[in-house]
Amino acid sequence: MSFRKRNIGLSSPSRTPQSPTQNSTSSLNPTPKPASPGVRPSPIDGRPTTSTGTPSLDALLAGHTGLALGASLLIEESGTTDFGGALLRYYAAEGVVQGHRVHIVGVGEGWGRELPGLVGAAEDEELEGAGKRKRSERMKIAWRYERLGEFGGVVGSRAPPPPTPNRIPLAGSSASTTTPAGASTSPPTAFCHTFDLTKRLALPSPSPLSFLPVAYSNTNPQASPFTTILQALTARLRESPPTAIHRIIIPALLSPALYPSHASQPQHLLRFLHSLRGLLRLHSSRLTAMVTLPLELYPRYTGLVRWIEILSDGVLELTPFPHLIDNSSSTTTTSGAAIAQEDQPQGMVKIHSLPIFHEKGGGGGALSGLGEDLAFTVSRRKFVIKAFSLPPVDGDTDAQQGKVGGGEEGKQTTHCARKFNMADDDEGLEALAELEREASEFNKDAEIDRILKAFRLDAYAVLGLQPGVPESDIKNTYRKKSLLIHPDKTKNPRAPDAFDRLKKAQTELMDEKQRTRLDEAIADARMLLIRERKWTVDHPDLISEAFAKDWREKTKLVLIENEHRRRKQVKGQMAEEGRQKKKEDEELESRKRKRDYEQEWEQTRESRINSWRDFTKKGGEKKKKKIKVLG
Repeated sequence: MSFRKRNIGLSSPSRTPQSPTQNSTSSLNPTPKPASPGVRPSPIDGRPTTSTGTPSLDALLAGHTGLALGASLLIEESGTTDFGGALLRYYAAEGVVQGHRVHIVGVGEGWGRELPGLVGAAEDEELEGAGKRKRSERMKIAWRYERLGEFGGVVGSRAPPPPTPNRIPLAGSSASTTTPAGASTSPPTAFCHTFDLTKRLALPSPSPLSFLPVAYSNTNPQASPFTTILQALTARLRESPPTAIHRIIIPALLSPALYPSHASQPQHLLRFLHSLRGLLRLHSSRLTAMVTLPLELYPRYTGLVRWIEILSDGVLELTPFPHLIDNSSSTTTTSGAAIAQEDQPQGMVKIHSLPIFHEKGGGGGALSGLGEDLAFTVSRRKFVIKAFSLPPVDGDTDAQQGKVGGGEEGKQTTHCARKFNMADDDEGLEALAELEREASEFNKDAEIDRILKAFRLDAYAVLGLQPGVPESDIKNTYRKKSLLIHPDKTKNPRAPDAFDRLKKAQTELMDEKQRTRLDEAIADARMLLIRERKWTVDHPDLISEAFAKDWREKTKLVLIENEHRRRKQVKGQMAEEGRQKKKEDEELESRKRKRDYEQEWEQTRESRINSWRDFTKKGGEKKKKKIKVLG
């Protein structure tokens, strides 16, 4: 029977002799092919993934710890902010740092000059923070038991543990790695980096950024604006080496400031998205895409946005919190996770779909599932997505005051940390405020332009609603849009006209008779089209996009005809009222003349009587002359 001391780990010898068979086998194994920079296999199924530039967003993507190559991600954002644009800039900056080819659609070179500056590797920052916490919280025990329980640790020794075979150093280290075969390899680059929004990224020469403008055709104004973009993307993918990684970035899809009005037609947009999806599947080992869509202009309940979501592999929605005057006393935007050493959340994150689910995973990765409410925080150096919880209860004073160490010492530490974070984030907050102001003015101008271009006889089109919506949606939409384009909140000179049209449309839809008349006109337009084409009410083409377009045009004609008829009826009614008014005036004048004559007759009665009396006093009537008879 053998004995060993307790609490002593058994360590293997430092050198293990290899058999000739093992040596021959290792010599026959070829050297593994180096992976592309910024690409690593998924821990779930081994498919290649790349970082989005945001570690917390990488952790969300179905456990793959990155965006899988060959997949696309749609970022929807409600309100007038541009937090989705910050995610795109992180995504583009990460591609530039990794040496990827970045293709930006629809915007100019000024967008690329605003990429955030590089700070360092995200892994190094996380390990440094973890090391500090570990050193501060580690129990001070005897040095001979300090390494007890670690693999390869020896009791009573201060020496570091022996190196592990095939150990890969962290990103940023200068040491090289030696494989069992003896081949020396360079350390791999970092998978994800951190950036500073207040700084600007120095672009290499030649620049890896390529800008694809939206084409406008003067000869054919209804031509698809996406044709040249697809041709340029296809050419760049074909001309690049097969190992080059590409990133496609589409900011503010269908924005009126970047795209023509007919770009939102389904025959153009859906064809482009189908083609983009085909490129992603064809180049599934070297291409990713990220798109942002403003929900303020294109709500989620519209059919077009639902088709865009279907043709995207992943869909996330950012819902920013409303700006409050006193953030310190606000409980709406206070999270239980946002203690003194962390920033308060600035909005909620909704996950509608994730790219590439797998039977081994499909949850939120490091965020412990998708069942929790998620919130995002944007600071100067990071865009963080974390779990959102309710504020602490009134009795939990430690949680409310943010005590970490407990007692007065923890309170002072928290106060110092708050002051440092506030001073450190001033520049970042100013930059974010400037971005929010630009995005707000842009959305206001776009909404004003849309309202003024809408068919004014169709109140649904002016408000951007579908026929048949309830009154609550009409009130909510009018409230949001009226606050957005109010003349007191924008410098656009056309804001008063747009506001008047919006108010008139809301008044018309809230009037039951006028809304019924409008709904009947829309239904009449549909029946007229069916009769003209000799279709039945269950014809399959009634649900096609072409019929929907013809229906909208027919509705305009019906509304115009109804307006002409109404104006003609009003004109005839006014003429009839004029005739009645004239007749009444003539009758009044006749009665007035008769009344005046009777009054005058009564007033001259005495004079007539006196005249008769005077006549009788003078001799009465004249005597009649006797007629002489001749012969």
